[in-house]
Amino acid sequence: MSRKHYSTRWDEDNVFPQCYGCNVMQQGQQYLFSKFIDQKFGEGYSDVLLYKSKQTVKFSDFEIEEMIKDFTNRLKVLEKEKF
Repeated sequence: MSRKHYSTRWDEDNVFPQCYGCNVMQQGQQYLFSKFIDQKFGEGYSDVLLYKSKQTVKFSDFEIEEMIKDFTNRLKVLEKEKF
């Protein structure tokens, strides 16, 4: 799902890299990308993400700060493992 959908913006099952050409020039090739999601997580999972993306959520400042801390800490762990 596009990052414009707040409810799935930070969902780890919705975060995968794409090259510039696919992501920007071809608008993410969302149909093909949904097929990839189904292949990776199981048939119909892209529909689950689509449904989730349509939900209205309001994260509190505290929740966003906690997500930032969590992702920052996880990134530090990954950087340490890299070296």
